[in-house]
Amino acid sequence: MNENLKPHLINLLFEEYKLSSFIWKLMSMGVDMARLDVKNHDIVLDIIGFPPDTTLEFNIREVDYENPPEGFFCRDWLGNTFADLAMELSENKEVLLSENGLQIKEGNEEAIVRQAISDHIDWLFQEYQNLS
Repeated sequence: MNENLKPHLINLLFEEYKLSSFIWKLMSMGVDMARLDVKNHDIVLDIIGFPPDTTLEFNIREVDYENPPEGFFCRDWLGNTFADLAMELSENKEVLLSENGLQIKEGNEEAIVRQAISDHIDWLFQEYQNLS
């Protein structure tokens, strides 16, 4: 893993985390935000080198996930892991809209979120090495 790159990846995922948390909060109040989506996690996967998701090119019902066809790659397990992490982290954190953009209410809470994102990035690099 390129350690010079890691802080930038953390920043990308931190921004996705903040926006997702804010969207979930608004949706819990009945605001329809279903079409608003940030895809920074996909950008991070591209930077790391994961193959693109090709699930739309295949009939998913016929794919044997134990022995997938050549050219098949599904990123769901990578994205779902981050979505679960973001959802868990946002449960006890408040993301507020301020003049400076979206911010976490408590200053020390940001360090906890950034560490969890850093651990997720380490996991992504390990999973990428496992694919190779």
